[in-house]
Amino acid sequence: MDLRKTLQIVAPALLALIVLNVGLAHHNIWPTLMVRATTELSLELVVLVTMLALLSAGGIRIGTRTQWLLSALVLLFVVGRYVDVTAPALFGRRIDLYWDSQHLPAIAGMAFESRSPFFIAAILIAVLSLFAALLLIIRTSLAALCQAIARPAFQNIAIAVGALLLSFYAAGMNSSALDWERRFAIPITPVYFEQASAIAARATGKHEPVEFETASLPVFAELNGNDVIVIFLESYGRIALDDEAYAEQTHAALAELQTQLTGEGWQSRSAYLTPPTFGGASWLSHSSFLAGRAIESHDLYQAFLHSQNETLTDRFRKAGYRSVLLTPGIRGPWPEGLALRFDRIAAAKDVDYQGQGFGWWYVPDQYSLDWLARSEINIPERAPLFAMFPTIMSHFPFGPVPPYLDDWNALSSNKPFDAQAVEQTVALGDAFSGEPESAYLRVILYNLKTVSGFVAEHAPDDAIIIVLGDHQPPAAISGEGAEWDVPIHVFARDANLLAPYERSGFVEGIIPQGVSVHALNELASLILEALEKPTASSRIAEVE
Repeated sequence: MDLRKTLQIVAPALLALIVLNVGLAHHNIWPTLMVRATTELSLELVVLVTMLALLSAGGIRIGTRTQWLLSALVLLFVVGRYVDVTAPALFGRRIDLYWDSQHLPAIAGMAFESRSPFFIAAILIAVLSLFAALLLIIRTSLAALCQAIARPAFQNIAIAVGALLLSFYAAGMNSSALDWERRFAIPITPVYFEQASAIAARATGKHEPVEFETASLPVFAELNGNDVIVIFLESYGRIALDDEAYAEQTHAALAELQTQLTGEGWQSRSAYLTPPTFGGASWLSHSSFLAGRAIESHDLYQAFLHSQNETLTDRFRKAGYRSVLLTPGIRGPWPEGLALRFDRIAAAKDVDYQGQGFGWWYVPDQYSLDWLARSEINIPERAPLFAMFPTIMSHFPFGPVPPYLDDWNALSSNKPFDAQAVEQTVALGDAFSGEPESAYLRVILYNLKTVSGFVAEHAPDDAIIIVLGDHQPPAAISGEGAEWDVPIHVFARDANLLAPYERSGFVEGIIPQGVSVHALNELASLILEALEKPTASSRIAEVE
């Protein structure tokens, strides 16, 4: 074979190896959707090329149909690699296919809410075109490789190099003195096996259930009867107070909040807590709070829902409280909510919002808190109230953000907002259509102003108001390697109600300081301690 013909075969084969290795061993350009090539080798590619060479050496021809099937398989591995390196960059965790796939309809709904049919069609065509292009590139690359290894000389080289590389990998994996395996990208094959095994085990009922240990809520004497209102600010993480992109405006908003509430007679204590989740899965934080113990996984959450252990909701019920969970983010059936054992769960249909909708979540948080005041707080001769409200406007994709209304009475009208103000805020977009950092800051400032207005306008005088984050925002916002901590602010007029928080490390004022003082699930015990009636023996070991 002359040099020209050799180059015509070798050059495309070498280019094909480079292209396929980039697809199977790329890394993420944090924190974007883009990827970059690395010097790492794909173990799957080494195995594939070696097997093709061995088959060819044995006289087995790799036909066109087989090449297309192999191309589809390689595409599946390329997509798996992309998801495995991109998800941690964007969300701060890897994908759990079984649980995360169940949220795909909601994610699609958020992405395409208020989009035109033409926009949706264009996106679908673009995605399908991208997959078709990738498949064609892979198919062309495999054809070039098959053409090269069809010749004995290249077969022998491929087999020898493949065997050598696989030996290096095996030696590194089985030796503490060698680190040769680090020259290879982490294989995606085990990830697929793990995900498939988990899905199969759950689908066939062979998944070993997680045991939910008994919660350890301490038992106190009779409670005071003060109202307790807990507001989880979605995605309100430590990053909002620490990062220079947000800190100046967030601190200013908190200072304004404190000035307003101090003028109304409210005192505040603040700290950082550590939630059981990062970047999403808010329900893990909510359930951890109610259970009094950390619920760090979806499996443990399911175990909690099916357990009969006492929760904070049960403790308040025994003390004569009425418990209300305000969840306007729930827009369909939610049977698992019954396991939380609230006296009332108010979903989107229950709050009867008639005004302008904003994004996928639709109901402004300010309206939801106004509804809570009208429906549960400002009513005569009621029982003490324990209310929990996870906000929704600051949920990803962080917008569009509703205008804030100084006149809360206008919120219940059919057209509460000025049309021009709505047009302006909608034009600013969200994390999908604009700058994610700007969208995040806008919605956090909106929620802080909403909290300020609610406490000043509607909070009962003797209440404890607890405002905290449920988790940090996704890694694309919070940063690479960010801490998990979230701020918490506790408001009360009576300083005695705040004493337990001070003893546990909370600081006076609205700005948290230092490191996390507790896990988020320990908040339940602090609330009970703060509400305990003074007695000769204020704390008792056990109550029937």
